[in-house]
Amino acid sequence: MSAKSEKNLKSVLEILSYGESLTRDELEKRSGVSRFGVTQALKKLVSDQTVVMTRPSRTNLYQIEKDYFHIGTLEVYHVDKYSFYEFKSFNLHGEVVYKDFIENMEESLDALLDHIGEFLKHDSLITCFGISVPAPCYKGTVYPGAISYLDNIDLKKLLETRFPLKVAIQNDANTAVIGYIAHQPEINDAVLLYQPNNVDIGVGIIINKKLYLGRNGMTGELKMLHDQTMGNAVTSLKSTLQRVILLLNPEKVIVHSLILDHLEFVRHLDNVPEIMQPDVEIIKNIGQLFDWGLMKLAIEALYEDKEAN
Repeated sequence: MSAKSEKNLKSVLEILSYGESLTRDELEKRSGVSRFGVTQALKKLVSDQTVVMTRPSRTNLYQIEKDYFHIGTLEVYHVDKYSFYEFKSFNLHGEVVYKDFIENMEESLDALLDHIGEFLKHDSLITCFGISVPAPCYKGTVYPGAISYLDNIDLKKLLETRFPLKVAIQNDANTAVIGYIAHQPEINDAVLLYQPNNVDIGVGIIINKKLYLGRNGMTGELKMLHDQTMGNAVTSLKSTLQRVILLLNPEKVIVHSLILDHLEFVRHLDNVPEIMQPDVEIIKNIGQLFDWGLMKLAIEALYEDKEAN
């Protein structure tokens, strides 16, 4: 197979790895590969039984075989002085294969690595891994945040050295907004406000469908604007929302807050002209967004590495 054909095949395969059933025309549009290139790639992938072709109507649909590889995910939570780990593995149709929740755990990097190793034993098909943490991240390194034993650790490099995986590490709010935008193709700009407790507020920003990280990944750490003397959690959230709208003028704002379950506060934003008011949505189940975001990040890490080779 020529280098160009190999590149075309990887492009088509990456699009299909997100689990959707797509037509040839949709694959051509999303991948940027020519119709001939898509046709040749699909011919090989179907022949190898990597991709399954169905014909529910007059048009053929193509979907990746669900166990071609699996995706591992880990959400790290931190409450007071304790961390909690939520592990999941998914097949390529988005179905959970295995999951585990660990609490009352030892607070150390070695303990985290041991838990990851034990989790991987339950699903030998995991080839890529997405991790969200409650701290700033940049290029695989976790910066000082809520979990001291991860401060300034290049967790991506550490895990890829220790395990046969390709790994993506991202801040929790960034992960959630990536998951949201992945299932909202009509939205180009979105901001997610994540308030997991009465004090901290994180922000994930998507501009032109791309995550905005700033110079070193510290974008969105708006919890640093507030302290515990500033007032109640709703006041802090309202102030943050005003700043986000006035600075970014997004088309969509998503809010997840453990202390907020309505949109009433949005109607009383000071100094925000009506023309700048975005569509605001309260998200109850942010766990679904974490799942979607981590799967997308993990798949991107896998194919970025293959492309580099």
